[in-house]
Amino acid sequence: MQLLSQITNDPYQQIPLTADDGTLITMTLRYLPTQQQWIMNLSSGLFQLNGIVITNGLNILSQYINQITYGMSCISNDLIDPFLVNDFSENRSKLYLLNQTECQTIATAIKNPD
Repeated sequence: MQLLSQITNDPYQQIPLTADDGTLITMTLRYLPTQQQWIMNLSSGLFQLNGIVITNGLNILSQYINQITYGMSCISNDLIDPFLVNDFSENRSKLYLLNQTECQTIATAIKNPD
């Protein structure tokens, strides 16, 4: 898990990322104050994803596990989804880039909780 510590309280930011396997990812974050939520766009190679609401989750990109080799995890200290512009910059919420192995581990744990 790679903590994305470069997220600021800027309501619009574009962050270049590199997955463990070398995949180049462009992540665009937008904060929508009227909805009190963060929205994420991702692009890597031919994969393009727009308008994902960032919520707490072990892998908020799990439905794309057969299309991409990475995932994203969001964890908030108080278990409330990120809703303030400074949630990431103040570390109330943390966003992580997951590698393929971590995505598979999470998927297996969810399918087989025992």
